[in-house]
Amino acid sequence: MSLDFNYADVSRDVTFPLVTDPEVIAYYRKHKRMRTVIDNGDDDFRVFSLKTEQLVRLTMSVGIGCITEKNWEKFYTRAYAWQRINSHDSDNIVKASDVYDHIGLRTNASSLTDSKFVKKLVRAIDSESDPGIWLVKNNLNNKGE
Repeated sequence: MSLDFNYADVSRDVTFPLVTDPEVIAYYRKHKRMRTVIDNGDDDFRVFSLKTEQLVRLTMSVGIGCITEKNWEKFYTRAYAWQRINSHDSDNIVKASDVYDHIGLRTNASSLTDSKFVKKLVRAIDSESDPGIWLVKNNLNNKGE
């Protein structure tokens, strides 16, 4: 299943920030398929935000398909934990302000309860520490059934 998303309720300046550097504009015009752009001339040239793309992908990992005023803090907490466990360098970790700025972003990602997210996080921790540990534990637990 594809990951569909809708950013219509998020500020255009957040999802498509203005690009003013002539070299960057020239680069994206030359490599049009690299990123989605809005090209209304040099005074209004915008490129789809990497943070927006990162948050769209994180909706699958954290199990929250829509960032709202009520859940943005929970989304951020899960995203932070997920990114730290999965070795994202600290320069690219989504900030709380990034999540807050994207209130209204919606995807078709499946929802995870808190307990299912924690289980997913624990599996990720186990697989990062030694890929075989989780499999061995899982096989031992299943033999008792």
